Amino acid sequence: MFSGTAYATDFAELQAIKPLEIKQLALPRVTAPSPIKTAGNFRVTDNAALLAEFSGSFDYLVNGHPYFRYSMNSLRFYRLTGWPRRLLVQIQDSTLPDFHNFTVLDLSPESATVFSPVYRYNSQTVQEKYDAATLPDKVCALDSGCDRSNKLKKAEEAKARAAISSWDAYYFEALKPALLKKVEAHYTSAKFAKLGPAETAAASARFAQMLQKTAPGSGGKAALQAANEAEWKTELCGTSSVELMDWLRGKTPEEQDKIVLRCGFAMDADWIIKKEYENLAVDQLNGACLKSAGSSSDAAYCSVYNSWLKIYTLKTGMEELRLSGGRLGL
Repeated sequence: MFSGTAYATDFAELQAIKPLEIKQLALPRVTAPSPIKTAGNFRVTDNAALLAEFSGSFDYLVNGHPYFRYSMNSLRFYRLTGWPRRLLVQIQDSTLPDFHNFTVLDLSPESATVFSPVYRYNSQTVQEKYDAATLPDKVCALDSGCDRSNKLKKAEEAKARAAISSWDAYYFEALKPALLKKVEAHYTSAKFAKLGPAETAAASARFAQMLQKTAPGSGGKAALQAANEAEWKTELCGTSSVELMDWLRGKTPEEQDKIVLRCGFAMDADWIIKKEYENLAVDQLNGACLKSAGSSSDAAYCSVYNSWLKIYTLKTGMEELRLSGGRLGL
């Protein structure tokens, strides 16, 4: 069929990502090398060279000059478990939601203050979109073997998605609960609150029934979209926007809102299917690879995916460290 690897999530609406949210990748635990044991802890708050590094990395600049100075309280410290004495520092400032700077440092095993910068990520100057994979990908790229594996994985991921119609039927039933969960979460959000819990619960149940009736091998995403439209689009949205406008005419503002929201049950479900189907199918495939439960035709794919996952997990592993007395215990 094809060989390769795939893992992706739609991050178009991402606002901020924390390093610990890398756990969303559902990576298996891998034993990392033990750090070099040294006496004492690494000094932070009284380390002039380190504070200068932080200022260079984490001050928010306008026209090349600091506009917001970083705060020590907004810094988070993570030991990279794949490397002895390697530290990642990231800024998390809710007042600057699109400011994602981080730096990677090698700490000297012989000194409590000496370090050398390994990598700096500047979200103000980098010409790429920041998403949940940015931080682990940059950390992975610090190791040549991990970098090669990750590039292969990304290339094969694109091939897998392009060929999804040849393999998704095997995982079709398994992805239905995950898709239903996303739709239910949307229906129970504040957007539909005006309709009340009984009506939103009924809409969730109706979507679930539609899912159940859609058979694997019937066309994947397109089949689900067609089934969703046939289930209730005409009933709730009319045959055209003209008919929907006719329904709204003469109604009170509250009644108009409810008519539009009911149409949203069908329209938003279609949007969620369109946006999430491929991601959920890939999630099911990846999970099957981990459990050695994939289709026999996916054996080559799973071999590549599992090989990538092992090194990627090792080299992107993180453990958060807390300052104590101005120092970090390593």
